[in-house]
Amino acid sequence: MVFTHLPSAVMLALIPIPDSLIAAMTFLILRSCTQSMDSAPRSAFLSAVVLPTERTAVMGIINVVKTSSQSLGPVITGGLAGAHLFWVAFVVAGSMKASYDLGILALFKNHKTHGERQEEAQTESGTESTEENHGHRQSEPGT
Repeated sequence: MVFTHLPSAVMLALIPIPDSLIAAMTFLILRSCTQSMDSAPRSAFLSAVVLPTERTAVMGIINVVKTSSQSLGPVITGGLAGAHLFWVAFVVAGSMKASYDLGILALFKNHKTHGERQEEAQTESGTESTEENHGHRQSEPGT
């Protein structure tokens, strides 16, 4: 998820930097080509990490937060444009998106998915069963 969304965030932050229209449009086009690449990986990642019983609630919370933040964006951007600081909106938005991506990466870097936890539990229970059987077999040759 981070590797698909981070380039989009960087391109967004770079839009106001160039002095030429061609360079700014290049950043805008590159950003639009990569901005929606994170939707499916984010959903798949959250589905894998969150327990099935909690999945609907977590996805609902994420969608409410996304919708709320998207509705505040135009108000803030309008205020910045009125103060002739429109470029700040791009830099802040790109920086916030990049921080979000890196924060998710740091938070879940070593986190195991639900499937990995189940496999680990099955492996551990299989090891315990094998040890119990092995211990039982050692007592059998004496009989």
